[in-house]
Amino acid sequence: MRALHSLGNVPNQRKINQMKRPCFHRTLFATSKLIVDHLDKGELYEKVRKIYPEYYIIKIDNFDNVAKSSLDEWIYYLKNYDLKEDFHAKGIDRVRERLQYESLPKSEQRAYDAYRSNRSRLNNQIDTARLDGMAEGLEEGRVKGRAEGRAEGRFEGRSEGRSDMQRETALAMKLKGFSPQDISEVTGLADDEIDRL
Repeated sequence: MRALHSLGNVPNQRKINQMKRPCFHRTLFATSKLIVDHLDKGELYEKVRKIYPEYYIIKIDNFDNVAKSSLDEWIYYLKNYDLKEDFHAKGIDRVRERLQYESLPKSEQRAYDAYRSNRSRLNNQIDTARLDGMAEGLEEGRVKGRAEGRAEGRFEGRSEGRSDMQRETALAMKLKGFSPQDISEVTGLADDEIDRL
């Protein structure tokens, strides 16, 4: 980029780069603001998604203030910093809210900003508490499940041990010549189980 100074001489590249910086900084600021403003009031920060803004250079001074399309409504706003009631382009409602905000006295703006910040913080705290509660509930469920599993395992092991002991006792009694009725009475095994021994 080369430009003539008002006196006719050409400024050096360093001066030109210094002139570009404010525009670059404004662009970065506007992009950052776009990302933050993309959140609805009180919405969690994790809801911010990737935003890829596009920039167009529009000569708004040449606009005749007649809005025939959504783009014209935006150009009208950029030129006049005002919105007509019948404008309904996408995003215009947010601009209306912003203009209402900017029309508030500074003290009310600060109060509103504090309210939004507190609301967002509260929503994040609630979400964190909910996630912590879910994690705690899952851990509690795991601990309870393990305890129940151990108890069930012990019960099954004892039951199996009793069954084994009953069969061993029944076999010993059968080998000593006891009747199936006596074996069944002592061990609690059915006659067909005793016959299979």
